[in-house]
Order: sequence, then C-alpha cells, then structure tokens
Amino acid sequence: MSLDLTGATLIDFNLAHCMVTGDAWFSGATFSGNAVFDRATFTGGAVFGGATFTGRAWFGGANFSGSARFDEATFTGSVVFELATFSDSAWFGKAIFTGGAVFDEATFSGNARFGEATFAGVARFGGANFSGSAMFNRATFSSGAVFDGATFSGSAVFDGATFSGGARFGGATFTGSAVFDGATVDRGPDAFHFADAHVHSPDARHVWPRGWHLESDTQGKPSIVRGADPVR
Repeated sequence: MSLDLTGATLIDFNLAHCMVTGDAWFSGATFSGNAVFDRATFTGGAVFGGATFTGRAWFGGANFSGSARFDEATFTGSVVFELATFSDSAWFGKAIFTGGAVFDEATFSGNARFGEATFAGVARFGGANFSGSAMFNRATFSSGAVFDGATFSGSAVFDGATFSGGARFGGATFTGSAVFDGATVDRGPDAFHFADAHVHSPDARHVWPRGWHLESDTQGKPSIVRGADPVR
C-alpha cells in the first residue's frame, strides 16, 4: 500500500509486518495510543518529521529502504528500533525521546543524524552498526548512553554532546575519526567507559573526551585510555 497520513490523529495504530510502497507520509501526525511498526517494510522514504507518539512506539526489525525522517519527532513513551535496518539516511535531528530509546543492533547503512536530539531516558545503541557518519553533535543524554559493542565505520561525531548519566563505549569499534570535542559529563571523565574499545585508524583526526587519549598497549594496538591529555 501507499500511505499519506500527514497531520492525521491515529489511535493504537498497527502496521506490523506491512509493506508500504512509495513514500509513506506521517509528517506532523499524532499517535494517541501505541504505534506498532514491528518488522514493517518501507520501500520508499518514510517521513515522520514532527510526528508525536504519546504512547509506546515499536519499530523493532523494521526495514527502511529509503530515507527515514524522524527529525523533530516527539516520543513521549518508550521507543524500540531494535534490529531495525536503515538502508539510506536516518534523520533524528532535534527529536525528543522522553522514555527509553532502544536502537540495539540496528543497522545504519547511510548517515545517522541525531544532532541536538534529547534523550531523557536511557539511550541504547548496543551492537548498532554505523556504516556512514554517526552524528550526535550537541545531543543530550540525561539518563545514560550505551554504545557497547557498536561499530562506527565512518565518523563518530559527539562534539558538544552532554552525557548526564554517563556513557558506555565498551568493546566499540572506531574505524573512522571520533570527535568528542566539547562533550561533557556531570561526573567527570570517569563517567566514560571505553574498556576493550578498538581504534582501527589511529592517524585519523580523533578528539577524545577530556581526560582520555589514544595510546598503544603492550602489543602496539591503539587503546583509549584514561589519563592526562597529551600535548596536541
């Protein structure tokens, strides 16, 4: 089916397992109950810009073949994008996540844009795969951010981000540049966790959080370690 529900009010909307051909438009739509899109397939663009989800939103295992636009969307309840696949760009700029946000093992083949997004609940990106740039510049994480085991093949951009509840990058892989310029945490550098993180491009432009730097271990492998910043 093709869908244009721009500005619609939808109560307990269920599109689980459906296939939407062409672009699907939900710009400014309001989902008053739960919104279920589990394992839905969007063969064109999926436009949810400015949409409001007042209940829970499920997009687990959803497949977005075209661009997925959730910029300035508001998620009042918890939202699940676990195992979702974004084949093109994913736009979440200035989105507001009031509850928990789960993107565990999601695949972002294009650029993932979360600039200035607000995460009031725990933001989970464990095992997520970012093939393009992962842009979280000036994002706000109020209750913790979990990127354990995530893979960043392109640039990982967290400049100006605020991590009030700490940030975990244990076992994460950075192939491109990592930029944490101006990133802050309320509990100091110890609120960051980079245990067993891997850096495959030590000569790329990296700006780690204050109090952390790149250093070769005993086997000559670059590791992100806690300590005084070296002179740049």
